[in-house]
Amino acid sequence: MAINMTEEKPAPHSRSAGYSEEACPGPLNRYAEALWTYAHRAGDSGVILPDGRCDIILRFTRGAIGGVDDVVPIVAGPSTRAHVARLDHHLGYVGIRLRLEYARLYLGAHLAGMTDGVLEGPDAIKIVPRIEACLEPAGSARALSIRLRRVVADLAEAGAPAGRRVRAIFDALHAGGGRLSVADLASITGVDERTIRRDVKDHCGLGPKVLARVLQFRRAVRLFRAGGGNGASDIALEAGYSDQAHMIRSFRDFGGFTPSRMPDVVVTPLPVST
Repeated sequence: MAINMTEEKPAPHSRSAGYSEEACPGPLNRYAEALWTYAHRAGDSGVILPDGRCDIILRFTRGAIGGVDDVVPIVAGPSTRAHVARLDHHLGYVGIRLRLEYARLYLGAHLAGMTDGVLEGPDAIKIVPRIEACLEPAGSARALSIRLRRVVADLAEAGAPAGRRVRAIFDALHAGGGRLSVADLASITGVDERTIRRDVKDHCGLGPKVLARVLQFRRAVRLFRAGGGNGASDIALEAGYSDQAHMIRSFRDFGGFTPSRMPDVVVTPLPVST
């Protein structure tokens, strides 16, 4: 199975007029953060920032009267680098953004090799076989989204939920916004550092240090976008960086830009604290 490590991830995190998302309903909310839909609008552009999450996606061709056809399944691995959004006027996407601790539930043993990787078509079906049930033409993007939601919910019911220990580790990671070290996580959760590293890597596909750096970077970006009159040095400290230079290195590593030259970035609408 070939993992295309250079494929550009679709634009599930756009905040343009063509993008919408909603919280996952009912029990599915435990496993997935959001259902999203994207249809290209003229003038859309942007950079998709890494968030460490995995997405299960259906790309489709939009018909003239609202129907969708040519449905292609996509599985996007945990992201650690920025991508330029690929926006084609005739294409649309519906997707589900998985919670960090449940990526393994859906992607299984394939997760470890999927960092910044994207699988399409038959390769995506090999990882998530039930997604093949979603590929028939539909009357609307909404109908396609409902199909995808049902498949993801069925997979959740068939799998084992993350245990209490794992949930505690990821809760601490979220609460810390990337500012906690592995030693801090171990102290907070009462778990040894080796177990922290293993559990985080096994469940989301990224090591705890890398994941923490991604979360910290995204927090800093949100603080810049929120404004409030704070300067770069203040934001660096609030985001948990040792100094402004440390923050600038992080922006270059994960975004390919510096805070003073931030492009029209496309950011997942998550709370600043994450």
